[in-house]
Amino acid sequence: MQVNVATSNDSVWNAPYMEVMSWSDAEFLPQSGGEDQWCPMQCIVTVLRPDLCTNTHTLETFDTTKTIWLYLMVRILNGITLAASFSLFDGATMAITKQYGGDYGLQRLYSNVGSIVMTPISGALIDYFSDRGGLQDYR
Repeated sequence: MQVNVATSNDSVWNAPYMEVMSWSDAEFLPQSGGEDQWCPMQCIVTVLRPDLCTNTHTLETFDTTKTIWLYLMVRILNGITLAASFSLFDGATMAITKQYGGDYGLQRLYSNVGSIVMTPISGALIDYFSDRGGLQDYR
């Protein structure tokens, strides 16, 4: 089934009528006349907006300025949190390696090697398990 809807040049909220320009369903054989060609079922209709859309009072507004500032604040908070947590982990690592007589340089080397190796592995696992029916699902 295919429905094409067109409105006047006014905004959708101000238009009292919505005009359905064409509607077509699956093609069918005619019942009479003995013709063998296929013909589509079509109609042109003018409908009052309240009859087509029941929610005429809700207007969804998008404030792009608010969105960009909220996004910027979240990004800044994320950066500060990551920087603070890395500093705390470095301090804890130094204290533990000193307490147990370990080598801090080797600890840093192995943590970087682990980060380098696990990044592509986790990416491959995400790609493998998020591919559902040929479409990527990034949720």
